[in-house]
Amino acid sequence: MKVYKYILSAAIIWGGLMSSCTDEWDNHYNKQAAVINNEEMTIVDAPAIEYLESQQSYSSICNLFKETGIFKEMEAAGVSYTLFVVDNTLMTTVRSSDDGIDEEKAYMAKSHITTASLSPNTIEDGQRLMMWNGKYVMINKTTSEGNGSQEIIFNSNCKVKKVVKVNNGYVYELDNIIVTPKSLLETIEGLSDEYSIFKNAILSRNVKTFDRNNSLSIGVDESGNTVYDSVFTVKNPYFLDKGLDLASESKKITVLIPSDELIKKALDEGKAKLKKWKIERPDSILENWCFQAMFFKDVEYDTEVFNDPQKPDLTSAFGKQWRTTVNKVDLDNPVRMSNGIAYYVTSLKLPQKDVLIWRFKDLFKWFKYMDQNDKDKYFACTNLAPYGSGGPTRTEVKAWTPGYGWPEISNEYLWLVRQDANNLETILDFTTFKFDLHNDNTYDIEPYMIPPGEYTLHFGVGKNSNMKNDCSIYVNDKLVGTIVRSKWSSYSHDRGGGGAPEFYPSSLNNKYDRDGGEVGVFTIEGNEPVELRLKFVATHNGGTAFTPEHWCIRPTANCY
Repeated sequence: MKVYKYILSAAIIWGGLMSSCTDEWDNHYNKQAAVINNEEMTIVDAPAIEYLESQQSYSSICNLFKETGIFKEMEAAGVSYTLFVVDNTLMTTVRSSDDGIDEEKAYMAKSHITTASLSPNTIEDGQRLMMWNGKYVMINKTTSEGNGSQEIIFNSNCKVKKVVKVNNGYVYELDNIIVTPKSLLETIEGLSDEYSIFKNAILSRNVKTFDRNNSLSIGVDESGNTVYDSVFTVKNPYFLDKGLDLASESKKITVLIPSDELIKKALDEGKAKLKKWKIERPDSILENWCFQAMFFKDVEYDTEVFNDPQKPDLTSAFGKQWRTTVNKVDLDNPVRMSNGIAYYVTSLKLPQKDVLIWRFKDLFKWFKYMDQNDKDKYFACTNLAPYGSGGPTRTEVKAWTPGYGWPEISNEYLWLVRQDANNLETILDFTTFKFDLHNDNTYDIEPYMIPPGEYTLHFGVGKNSNMKNDCSIYVNDKLVGTIVRSKWSSYSHDRGGGGAPEFYPSSLNNKYDRDGGEVGVFTIEGNEPVELRLKFVATHNGGTAFTPEHWCIRPTANCY
Protein backbone atom coordinates (compact mmCIF):
# COMPACT_ATOMS: atom_id res chain seq x y z
CA MET A 1 0.00 0.00 0.00
CA LYS A 2 1.68 3.17 -1.20
CA VAL A 3 1.12 6.33 0.79
CA TYR A 4 1.72 9.84 -0.52
CA LYS A 5 1.42 12.76 1.85
CA TYR A 6 0.87 16.38 0.85
CA ILE A 7 0.88 19.35 3.17
CA LEU A 8 -1.92 21.43 1.70
CA SER A 9 -0.48 24.81 2.47
CA ALA A 10 -1.10 27.78 0.21
CA ALA A 11 2.58 28.64 0.48
CA ILE A 12 3.85 25.44 -1.21
CA ILE A 13 1.03 24.09 -3.36
CA TRP A 14 0.67 25.23 -6.93
CA GLY A 15 -0.84 23.79 -10.05
CA GLY A 16 2.35 22.45 -11.73
CA LEU A 17 3.47 20.50 -8.66
CA MET A 18 0.07 18.88 -8.30
CA SER A 19 -0.11 17.81 -11.92
CA SER A 20 3.29 16.11 -11.73
CA CYS A 21 2.64 13.82 -8.75
CA THR A 22 -1.02 12.90 -8.73
CA ASP A 23 -1.49 10.28 -11.42
CA GLU A 24 -4.08 8.57 -9.21
CA TRP A 25 -5.92 11.78 -8.40
CA ASP A 26 -9.55 11.43 -9.52
CA ASN A 27 -11.38 13.89 -11.70
CA HIS A 28 -13.37 15.30 -8.77
CA TYR A 29 -10.22 17.01 -7.55
CA ASN A 30 -9.80 18.95 -10.78
CA LYS A 31 -5.99 18.80 -10.23
CA GLN A 32 -6.21 21.82 -7.94
CA ALA A 33 -4.94 22.33 -4.44
CA ALA A 34 -7.26 22.49 -1.45
CA VAL A 35 -6.15 23.89 1.88
CA ILE A 36 -8.10 22.45 4.80
CA ASN A 37 -7.06 24.04 8.09
CA ASN A 38 -3.49 23.67 6.80
CA GLU A 39 -3.87 19.98 7.63
CA GLU A 40 -2.27 17.22 5.65
CA MET A 41 -3.90 15.51 2.66
CA THR A 42 -2.93 11.87 2.22
CA ILE A 43 -3.25 9.82 -0.94
CA VAL A 44 -3.25 6.07 -0.34
CA ASP A 45 -2.83 3.50 -3.09
CA ALA A 46 -5.40 1.15 -1.57
CA PRO A 47 -9.18 0.79 -1.24
CA ALA A 48 -10.92 2.35 1.74
CA ILE A 49 -11.42 -0.88 3.70
CA GLU A 50 -7.76 -1.88 3.46
CA TYR A 51 -6.67 1.58 4.54
CA LEU A 52 -9.01 1.71 7.54
CA GLU A 53 -8.00 -1.74 8.74
CA SER A 54 -4.36 -0.63 8.73
CA GLN A 55 -5.00 2.33 11.04
CA GLN A 56 -5.05 1.39 14.73
CA SER A 57 -6.50 4.77 15.72
CA TYR A 58 -9.65 3.96 13.72
CA SER A 59 -10.08 0.40 15.05
CA SER A 60 -13.28 1.15 16.98
CA ILE A 61 -15.22 2.66 14.10
CA CYS A 62 -13.67 0.07 11.78
CA ASN A 63 -15.12 -2.67 14.01
CA LEU A 64 -18.48 -0.88 13.92
CA PHE A 65 -18.45 -0.98 10.11
CA LYS A 66 -17.58 -4.69 10.17
CA GLU A 67 -20.11 -5.58 12.84
CA THR A 68 -22.98 -3.85 11.05
CA GLY A 69 -22.16 -5.23 7.60
CA ILE A 70 -21.06 -1.93 6.06
CA PHE A 71 -17.81 -3.35 4.71
CA LYS A 72 -19.61 -6.32 3.13
CA GLU A 73 -22.05 -4.00 1.38
CA MET A 74 -19.17 -1.87 0.11
CA GLU A 75 -17.32 -4.86 -1.30
CA ALA A 76 -20.46 -6.22 -2.96
CA ALA A 77 -21.37 -2.94 -4.64
CA GLY A 78 -17.89 -2.04 -5.85
CA VAL A 79 -18.52 1.67 -6.34
CA SER A 80 -16.95 4.83 -4.91
CA TYR A 81 -17.64 5.96 -1.36
CA THR A 82 -16.92 8.67 1.12
CA LEU A 83 -16.49 7.47 4.69
CA PHE A 84 -16.31 9.54 7.83
CA VAL A 85 -14.27 8.31 10.76
CA VAL A 86 -13.18 9.40 14.23
CA ASP A 87 -10.38 8.16 16.41
CA ASN A 88 -10.99 5.59 19.12
CA THR A 89 -11.34 8.09 21.95
CA LEU A 90 -14.57 9.41 20.42
CA MET A 91 -16.19 5.98 20.06
CA THR A 92 -16.80 5.35 23.75
CA THR A 93 -20.51 6.14 23.39
CA VAL A 94 -21.12 3.14 21.12
CA ARG A 95 -22.45 0.26 23.20
CA SER A 96 -22.21 -3.39 22.27
CA SER A 97 -25.33 -5.52 21.94
CA ASP A 98 -25.96 -9.14 22.84
CA ASP A 99 -28.81 -9.38 20.35
CA GLY A 100 -26.87 -9.44 17.09
CA ILE A 101 -26.81 -6.22 15.07
CA ASP A 102 -28.31 -3.51 17.22
CA GLU A 103 -30.56 -1.16 15.23
CA GLU A 104 -29.04 1.90 16.85
CA LYS A 105 -25.51 0.78 16.00
CA ALA A 106 -26.47 0.04 12.39
CA TYR A 107 -28.16 3.43 12.15
CA MET A 108 -25.05 5.13 13.49
CA ALA A 109 -22.70 3.23 11.17
CA LYS A 110 -24.79 4.15 8.13
CA SER A 111 -24.68 7.80 9.14
CA HIS A 112 -20.91 7.72 8.41
CA ILE A 113 -20.96 6.62 4.77
CA THR A 114 -22.36 7.95 1.51
CA THR A 115 -22.22 6.61 -2.04
CA ALA A 116 -20.20 9.42 -3.56
CA SER A 117 -16.56 10.27 -4.07
CA LEU A 118 -16.65 13.60 -2.28
CA SER A 119 -13.58 15.72 -3.01
CA PRO A 120 -12.95 18.68 -0.68
CA ASN A 121 -12.60 20.86 -3.77
CA THR A 122 -16.10 20.09 -5.01
CA ILE A 123 -17.84 20.64 -1.69
CA GLU A 124 -20.10 23.69 -1.63
CA ASP A 125 -21.29 25.58 1.40
CA GLY A 126 -24.89 24.60 2.24
CA GLN A 127 -24.68 21.33 0.32
CA ARG A 128 -26.68 18.39 1.69
CA LEU A 129 -25.28 14.87 1.66
CA MET A 130 -27.52 11.79 1.73
CA MET A 131 -26.07 9.16 4.05
CA TRP A 132 -26.74 5.42 3.94
CA ASN A 133 -29.33 5.69 6.69
CA GLY A 134 -31.43 7.87 4.39
CA LYS A 135 -30.73 11.06 6.31
CA TYR A 136 -29.26 14.27 5.01
CA VAL A 137 -26.16 15.86 6.51
CA MET A 138 -25.60 19.58 6.00
CA ILE A 139 -22.14 20.78 4.95
CA ASN A 140 -20.72 24.18 5.87
CA LYS A 141 -17.59 25.41 4.12
CA THR A 142 -15.76 28.64 4.84
CA THR A 143 -12.54 30.08 3.44
CA SER A 144 -10.13 32.17 5.47
CA GLU A 145 -9.49 35.60 3.96
CA GLY A 146 -5.98 35.58 5.36
CA ASN A 147 -4.34 32.42 4.02
CA GLY A 148 -7.08 30.89 1.91
CA SER A 149 -7.42 27.83 4.15
CA GLN A 150 -10.78 26.12 4.24
CA GLU A 151 -12.80 24.85 7.16
CA ILE A 152 -15.30 22.13 6.35
CA ILE A 153 -17.92 21.18 8.93
CA PHE A 154 -20.38 18.32 8.57
CA ASN A 155 -23.66 18.20 10.49
CA SER A 156 -22.96 21.59 12.16
CA ASN A 157 -20.43 20.29 14.72
CA CYS A 158 -18.10 17.82 12.98
CA LYS A 159 -14.97 19.59 11.75
CA VAL A 160 -12.66 17.93 9.23
CA LYS A 161 -9.26 17.08 10.74
CA LYS A 162 -7.77 15.13 7.84
CA VAL A 163 -8.70 13.94 4.34
CA VAL A 164 -7.44 10.69 2.81
CA LYS A 165 -7.86 9.98 -0.90
CA VAL A 166 -8.19 6.21 -1.42
CA ASN A 167 -8.62 4.20 -4.61
CA ASN A 168 -12.39 4.09 -4.32
CA GLY A 169 -13.23 7.41 -2.74
CA TYR A 170 -12.34 9.51 0.27
CA VAL A 171 -11.99 9.09 4.01
CA TYR A 172 -12.60 12.15 6.21
CA GLU A 173 -11.44 12.16 9.80
CA LEU A 174 -13.75 14.30 11.94
CA ASP A 175 -13.48 15.69 15.44
CA ASN A 176 -16.97 14.44 16.38
CA ILE A 177 -19.23 11.51 15.62
CA ILE A 178 -21.97 12.33 13.09
CA VAL A 179 -25.34 12.12 14.79
CA THR A 180 -28.03 12.20 12.12
CA PRO A 181 -31.46 12.92 13.55
CA LYS A 182 -34.25 10.46 12.94
CA SER A 183 -37.45 11.44 11.21
CA LEU A 184 -40.53 12.35 13.19
CA LEU A 185 -42.08 8.96 12.46
CA GLU A 186 -38.94 7.15 13.58
CA THR A 187 -38.83 9.29 16.72
CA ILE A 188 -42.41 8.33 17.57
CA GLU A 189 -41.75 4.66 16.82
CA GLY A 190 -38.81 4.77 19.22
CA LEU A 191 -40.74 6.24 22.15
CA SER A 192 -40.69 4.20 25.34
CA ASP A 193 -43.73 2.73 27.09
CA GLU A 194 -43.92 5.93 29.11
CA TYR A 195 -45.42 7.54 25.99
CA SER A 196 -47.55 4.60 24.79
CA ILE A 197 -50.88 6.48 24.61
CA PHE A 198 -49.51 9.18 22.34
CA LYS A 199 -47.44 6.68 20.36
CA ASN A 200 -50.37 4.32 19.73
CA ALA A 201 -52.66 7.20 18.77
CA ILE A 202 -50.38 7.90 15.80
CA LEU A 203 -49.12 4.45 14.81
CA SER A 204 -52.56 2.81 15.06
CA ARG A 205 -53.62 5.00 12.15
CA ASN A 206 -50.87 3.68 9.86
CA VAL A 207 -52.05 1.78 6.80
CA LYS A 208 -49.77 -0.90 5.36
CA THR A 209 -50.11 -1.55 1.61
CA PHE A 210 -48.52 -4.28 -0.48
CA ASP A 211 -46.05 -2.77 -2.97
CA ARG A 212 -46.22 -5.11 -5.95
CA ASN A 213 -43.74 -3.17 -8.09
CA ASN A 214 -40.97 -3.43 -5.53
CA SER A 215 -41.76 -6.96 -4.35
CA LEU A 216 -39.65 -9.81 -5.72
CA SER A 217 -41.42 -12.79 -7.32
CA ILE A 218 -39.98 -15.98 -5.77
CA GLY A 219 -42.28 -18.67 -7.11
CA VAL A 220 -45.79 -19.96 -7.60
CA ASP A 221 -48.01 -21.64 -5.00
CA GLU A 222 -50.16 -24.76 -5.50
CA SER A 223 -53.05 -22.64 -6.80
CA GLY A 224 -50.92 -21.00 -9.45
CA ASN A 225 -50.66 -17.69 -7.64
CA THR A 226 -47.39 -15.79 -7.68
CA VAL A 227 -45.54 -15.83 -4.38
CA TYR A 228 -43.63 -12.67 -3.49
CA ASP A 229 -40.84 -11.72 -1.19
CA SER A 230 -43.18 -8.94 -0.15
CA VAL A 231 -42.43 -5.28 0.25
CA PHE A 232 -44.99 -3.09 1.99
CA THR A 233 -45.37 0.66 2.12
CA VAL A 234 -46.73 2.33 5.23
CA LYS A 235 -48.72 5.54 5.05
CA ASN A 236 -50.85 7.43 7.50
CA PRO A 237 -53.78 8.95 5.57
CA TYR A 238 -55.22 10.45 8.76
CA PHE A 239 -52.18 12.72 9.03
CA LEU A 240 -51.60 13.07 5.29
CA ASP A 241 -55.06 14.65 4.99
CA LYS A 242 -53.75 17.47 7.18
CA GLY A 243 -50.55 17.89 5.15
CA LEU A 244 -48.46 15.92 7.64
CA ASP A 245 -46.14 13.37 6.06
CA LEU A 246 -44.41 12.17 9.21
CA ALA A 247 -41.70 10.26 7.34
CA SER A 248 -40.89 12.78 4.62
CA GLU A 249 -37.39 14.22 4.81
CA SER A 250 -38.52 17.33 2.93
CA LYS A 251 -41.08 18.41 5.55
CA LYS A 252 -40.59 20.58 8.59
CA ILE A 253 -42.82 19.68 11.53
CA THR A 254 -42.94 20.62 15.20
CA VAL A 255 -44.33 17.94 17.51
CA LEU A 256 -45.06 18.03 21.23
CA ILE A 257 -44.81 14.70 23.05
CA PRO A 258 -46.95 14.15 26.19
CA SER A 259 -46.38 11.23 28.56
CA ASP A 260 -49.07 8.75 29.59
CA GLU A 261 -49.05 10.26 33.07
CA LEU A 262 -49.78 13.77 31.77
CA ILE A 263 -52.49 12.58 29.38
CA LYS A 264 -54.29 10.56 32.06
CA LYS A 265 -54.11 13.46 34.50
CA ALA A 266 -55.46 15.93 31.93
CA LEU A 267 -58.31 13.57 30.98
CA ASP A 268 -59.23 12.93 34.61
CA GLU A 269 -59.26 16.64 35.41
CA GLY A 270 -61.30 17.39 32.29
CA LYS A 271 -63.90 14.72 33.05
CA ALA A 272 -64.19 15.94 36.64
CA LYS A 273 -64.96 19.44 35.35
CA LEU A 274 -67.59 18.14 32.95
CA LYS A 275 -69.30 16.24 35.76
CA LYS A 276 -69.32 19.34 37.93
CA TRP A 277 -70.70 21.46 35.08
CA LYS A 278 -73.26 18.77 34.12
CA ILE A 279 -71.94 18.69 30.57
CA GLU A 280 -71.62 15.52 28.52
CA ARG A 281 -68.81 15.21 25.97
CA PRO A 282 -67.66 12.12 24.06
CA ASP A 283 -64.43 10.68 25.45
CA SER A 284 -63.04 10.58 21.92
CA ILE A 285 -63.04 14.39 21.65
CA LEU A 286 -60.98 14.73 24.80
CA GLU A 287 -58.64 11.88 23.87
CA ASN A 288 -58.13 13.05 20.29
CA TRP A 289 -57.12 16.53 21.43
CA CYS A 290 -54.21 14.95 23.31
CA PHE A 291 -52.53 14.19 19.98
CA GLN A 292 -54.27 16.49 17.50
CA ALA A 293 -52.99 19.55 19.36
CA MET A 294 -49.39 18.33 19.19
CA PHE A 295 -48.51 18.64 15.48
CA PHE A 296 -47.60 21.88 13.70
CA LYS A 297 -46.84 21.62 9.99
CA ASP A 298 -44.32 23.49 7.85
CA VAL A 299 -42.58 25.03 10.85
CA GLU A 300 -39.83 24.38 13.37
CA TYR A 301 -40.71 26.36 16.47
CA ASP A 302 -37.73 27.64 18.45
CA THR A 303 -37.83 28.14 22.19
CA GLU A 304 -38.73 31.82 21.85
CA VAL A 305 -42.15 30.91 20.45
CA PHE A 306 -43.02 29.17 23.72
CA ASN A 307 -41.90 32.17 25.78
CA ASP A 308 -43.91 34.94 24.10
CA PRO A 309 -46.84 35.97 26.35
CA GLN A 310 -47.94 38.49 23.70
CA LYS A 311 -48.61 35.63 21.26
CA PRO A 312 -49.57 32.73 23.50
CA ASP A 313 -51.64 30.69 21.04
CA LEU A 314 -50.38 28.16 18.52
CA THR A 315 -52.75 26.42 16.12
CA SER A 316 -52.01 22.82 15.25
CA ALA A 317 -52.36 21.16 11.85
CA PHE A 318 -55.72 19.86 13.09
CA GLY A 319 -56.91 23.35 14.01
CA LYS A 320 -56.49 22.78 17.75
CA GLN A 321 -55.41 25.53 20.13
CA TRP A 322 -52.24 25.23 22.22
CA ARG A 323 -51.77 28.01 24.76
CA THR A 324 -48.12 28.38 25.71
CA THR A 325 -48.88 30.26 28.92
CA VAL A 326 -50.91 27.31 30.26
CA ASN A 327 -49.42 24.17 28.74
CA LYS A 328 -45.65 23.85 29.02
CA VAL A 329 -42.85 21.98 27.26
CA ASP A 330 -39.23 21.18 28.14
CA LEU A 331 -37.32 23.93 26.36
CA ASP A 332 -33.93 22.78 27.62
CA ASN A 333 -33.97 19.42 25.86
CA PRO A 334 -35.47 19.73 22.36
CA VAL A 335 -35.15 16.71 20.09
CA ARG A 336 -33.77 17.58 16.67
CA MET A 337 -35.27 15.46 13.91
CA SER A 338 -34.42 15.16 10.25
CA ASN A 339 -37.76 16.73 9.39
CA GLY A 340 -38.46 18.95 12.35
CA ILE A 341 -38.14 19.36 16.07
CA ALA A 342 -39.82 17.74 19.08
CA TYR A 343 -40.40 18.98 22.61
CA TYR A 344 -41.48 16.88 25.57
CA VAL A 345 -44.58 18.21 27.32
CA THR A 346 -44.18 19.01 31.03
CA SER A 347 -47.72 20.17 31.90
CA LEU A 348 -51.01 19.50 30.14
CA LYS A 349 -54.53 20.88 30.50
CA LEU A 350 -57.52 20.36 28.23
CA PRO A 351 -58.88 23.70 26.99
CA GLN A 352 -62.52 24.60 27.47
CA LYS A 353 -62.98 25.98 23.96
CA ASP A 354 -63.95 23.28 21.45
CA VAL A 355 -62.83 20.45 23.76
CA LEU A 356 -64.69 20.59 27.07
CA ILE A 357 -67.23 23.02 25.60
CA TRP A 358 -68.36 23.45 22.00
CA ARG A 359 -71.18 25.92 22.65
CA PHE A 360 -74.34 26.41 24.70
CA LYS A 361 -77.44 26.99 22.58
CA ASP A 362 -81.14 26.72 23.35
CA LEU A 363 -84.58 27.91 22.32
CA PHE A 364 -87.31 30.23 23.57
CA LYS A 365 -90.12 28.07 22.13
CA TRP A 366 -90.08 25.84 25.24
CA PHE A 367 -92.20 28.55 26.85
CA LYS A 368 -95.34 27.01 25.34
CA TYR A 369 -94.88 23.70 27.20
CA MET A 370 -94.18 25.18 30.64
CA ASP A 371 -96.53 25.60 33.56
CA GLN A 372 -97.16 29.07 34.92
CA ASN A 373 -94.72 28.71 37.80
CA ASP A 374 -91.84 27.90 35.47
CA LYS A 375 -92.88 30.64 33.05
CA ASP A 376 -92.72 33.16 35.87
CA LYS A 377 -89.38 31.76 37.07
CA TYR A 378 -87.53 31.58 33.76
CA PHE A 379 -89.37 34.25 31.71
CA ALA A 380 -89.79 37.26 34.01
CA CYS A 381 -91.64 39.77 31.81
CA THR A 382 -92.18 43.47 32.40
CA ASN A 383 -94.73 45.10 30.08
CA LEU A 384 -94.64 41.96 27.88
CA ALA A 385 -97.07 39.10 27.33
CA PRO A 386 -97.65 36.36 24.72
CA TYR A 387 -99.44 37.51 21.61
CA GLY A 388 -103.21 36.84 21.46
CA SER A 389 -104.72 33.64 20.10
CA GLY A 390 -103.03 30.78 18.29
CA GLY A 391 -100.50 30.00 21.00
CA PRO A 392 -97.40 31.89 22.14
CA THR A 393 -95.09 30.71 19.34
CA ARG A 394 -94.98 30.93 15.56
CA THR A 395 -93.05 28.81 13.05
CA GLU A 396 -91.56 30.90 10.28
CA VAL A 397 -89.47 28.15 8.62
CA LYS A 398 -90.65 24.54 8.68
CA ALA A 399 -88.35 21.78 9.89
CA TRP A 400 -85.62 20.91 7.40
CA THR A 401 -82.34 19.05 7.25
CA PRO A 402 -79.24 19.82 5.17
CA GLY A 403 -78.45 16.16 4.64
CA TYR A 404 -78.64 12.61 5.87
CA GLY A 405 -77.83 12.19 9.55
CA TRP A 406 -78.56 15.77 10.56
CA PRO A 407 -81.80 16.35 12.52
CA GLU A 408 -84.65 18.38 11.10
CA ILE A 409 -84.81 21.83 12.68
CA SER A 410 -87.55 24.44 12.34
CA ASN A 411 -87.35 28.16 13.06
CA GLU A 412 -89.98 28.67 15.76
CA TYR A 413 -90.01 31.81 17.87
CA LEU A 414 -91.78 33.17 20.93
CA TRP A 415 -94.11 36.07 20.10
CA LEU A 416 -94.33 38.60 22.90
CA VAL A 417 -95.96 42.03 22.65
CA ARG A 418 -95.83 45.27 24.61
CA GLN A 419 -98.84 45.70 26.92
CA ASP A 420 -98.85 49.37 27.93
CA ALA A 421 -99.27 51.63 24.93
CA ASN A 422 -97.90 54.54 26.94
CA ASN A 423 -94.76 52.73 28.10
CA LEU A 424 -92.27 52.14 25.30
CA GLU A 425 -89.88 50.03 27.40
CA THR A 426 -90.22 46.28 27.79
CA ILE A 427 -88.05 43.88 29.77
CA LEU A 428 -87.55 40.14 29.45
CA ASP A 429 -85.44 38.86 32.34
CA PHE A 430 -84.64 35.37 31.13
CA THR A 431 -82.82 32.60 32.98
CA THR A 432 -81.29 30.06 30.61
CA PHE A 433 -82.32 26.46 31.15
CA LYS A 434 -82.02 22.92 29.87
CA PHE A 435 -85.34 21.50 28.72
CA ASP A 436 -86.16 17.84 28.22
CA LEU A 437 -89.61 17.33 26.69
CA HIS A 438 -91.21 13.89 27.04
CA ASN A 439 -93.66 12.21 24.68
CA ASP A 440 -96.60 13.01 26.95
CA ASN A 441 -95.63 16.71 27.01
CA THR A 442 -94.32 16.51 30.55
CA TYR A 443 -90.82 17.87 30.94
CA ASP A 444 -87.70 18.19 33.03
CA ILE A 445 -86.10 21.58 33.47
CA GLU A 446 -83.02 22.92 35.24
CA PRO A 447 -80.88 26.06 34.87
CA TYR A 448 -77.73 25.96 32.80
CA MET A 449 -74.59 26.19 34.91
CA ILE A 450 -71.95 28.02 32.89
CA PRO A 451 -68.25 27.56 33.77
CA PRO A 452 -66.01 30.59 34.30
CA GLY A 453 -64.39 32.00 31.20
CA GLU A 454 -64.80 34.37 28.28
CA TYR A 455 -67.70 33.82 25.88
CA THR A 456 -69.33 35.41 22.85
CA LEU A 457 -73.09 35.94 23.10
CA HIS A 458 -75.22 35.30 20.02
CA PHE A 459 -78.94 35.89 19.59
CA GLY A 460 -81.62 35.25 17.00
CA VAL A 461 -85.21 36.38 16.48
CA GLY A 462 -88.14 35.47 14.28
CA LYS A 463 -90.01 37.86 12.04
CA ASN A 464 -87.23 40.42 12.32
CA SER A 465 -89.26 43.00 10.40
CA ASN A 466 -91.54 43.24 13.45
CA MET A 467 -88.61 44.05 15.78
CA LYS A 468 -89.08 47.82 15.78
CA ASN A 469 -87.02 48.57 18.83
CA ASP A 470 -83.55 49.23 20.16
CA CYS A 471 -82.57 46.48 22.59
CA SER A 472 -79.83 46.46 25.23
CA ILE A 473 -78.80 42.96 26.30
CA TYR A 474 -77.29 42.19 29.70
CA VAL A 475 -75.59 39.04 30.98
CA ASN A 476 -75.94 38.65 34.73
CA ASP A 477 -76.69 42.39 34.96
CA LYS A 478 -73.69 43.51 32.89
CA LEU A 479 -74.34 45.19 29.54
CA VAL A 480 -72.90 43.12 26.67
CA GLY A 481 -74.29 44.94 23.64
CA THR A 482 -77.12 46.93 22.09
CA ILE A 483 -78.95 46.03 18.88
CA VAL A 484 -80.49 49.03 17.15
CA ARG A 485 -83.66 48.77 15.10
CA SER A 486 -81.90 49.00 11.74
CA LYS A 487 -79.69 45.96 12.51
CA TRP A 488 -82.29 43.31 13.39
CA SER A 489 -82.00 41.74 9.94
CA SER A 490 -78.55 40.46 11.02
CA TYR A 491 -80.24 38.51 13.82
CA SER A 492 -82.78 36.63 11.71
CA HIS A 493 -83.19 33.14 13.18
CA ASP A 494 -79.89 31.22 13.35
CA ARG A 495 -78.96 31.63 9.70
CA GLY A 496 -75.60 33.30 10.20
CA GLY A 497 -73.00 34.50 12.64
CA GLY A 498 -70.64 32.51 14.82
CA GLY A 499 -70.09 28.87 13.99
CA ALA A 500 -71.96 25.72 13.06
CA PRO A 501 -72.79 22.53 14.97
CA GLU A 502 -69.84 20.38 15.94
CA PHE A 503 -68.54 18.17 13.11
CA TYR A 504 -70.75 19.98 10.58
CA PRO A 505 -69.09 19.70 7.13
CA SER A 506 -68.47 22.87 5.14
CA SER A 507 -69.88 21.15 2.05
CA LEU A 508 -73.44 21.36 3.43
CA ASN A 509 -75.82 24.34 3.64
CA ASN A 510 -74.08 27.07 5.64
CA LYS A 511 -77.32 28.44 7.12
CA TYR A 512 -78.14 25.42 9.25
CA ASP A 513 -78.21 25.68 13.05
CA ARG A 514 -75.60 28.40 13.37
CA ASP A 515 -74.92 30.53 16.45
CA GLY A 516 -76.84 33.57 15.21
CA GLY A 517 -75.93 37.24 15.18
CA GLU A 518 -73.17 38.33 17.54
CA VAL A 519 -74.08 40.60 20.46
CA GLY A 520 -70.77 40.90 22.28
CA VAL A 521 -68.19 39.28 24.54
CA PHE A 522 -68.57 38.76 28.27
CA THR A 523 -66.65 37.05 31.05
CA ILE A 524 -67.82 34.88 33.91
CA GLU A 525 -65.43 35.48 36.78
CA GLY A 526 -64.45 33.23 39.65
CA ASN A 527 -63.82 29.51 39.88
CA GLU A 528 -67.33 28.08 40.03
CA PRO A 529 -70.05 27.69 37.37
CA VAL A 530 -72.99 30.08 37.64
CA GLU A 531 -76.52 30.42 36.28
CA LEU A 532 -76.78 32.53 33.14
CA ARG A 533 -79.35 35.32 33.08
CA LEU A 534 -80.05 37.28 29.90
CA LYS A 535 -81.95 40.53 30.31
CA PHE A 536 -83.42 42.17 27.21
CA VAL A 537 -84.35 45.82 27.73
CA ALA A 538 -86.09 47.09 24.59
CA THR A 539 -87.23 50.59 23.73
CA HIS A 540 -89.96 50.29 21.10
CA ASN A 541 -90.32 52.75 18.25
CA GLY A 542 -93.23 52.13 15.94
CA GLY A 543 -94.03 48.57 17.03
CA THR A 544 -94.90 46.33 19.96
CA ALA A 545 -93.41 42.91 19.13
CA PHE A 546 -90.49 41.15 20.77
CA THR A 547 -89.80 37.80 19.09
CA PRO A 548 -86.85 35.87 20.57
CA GLU A 549 -86.02 32.56 18.91
CA HIS A 550 -82.73 31.31 20.39
CA TRP A 551 -79.70 32.27 22.43
CA CYS A 552 -76.18 30.91 22.11
CA ILE A 553 -72.85 31.42 23.84
CA ARG A 554 -69.57 30.11 22.48
CA PRO A 555 -66.24 30.11 24.38
CA THR A 556 -63.56 32.38 22.96
CA ALA A 557 -59.89 31.49 22.54
CA ASN A 558 -59.33 33.01 25.99
CA CYS A 559 -61.64 30.43 27.54
CA TYR A 560 -58.78 28.02 28.12
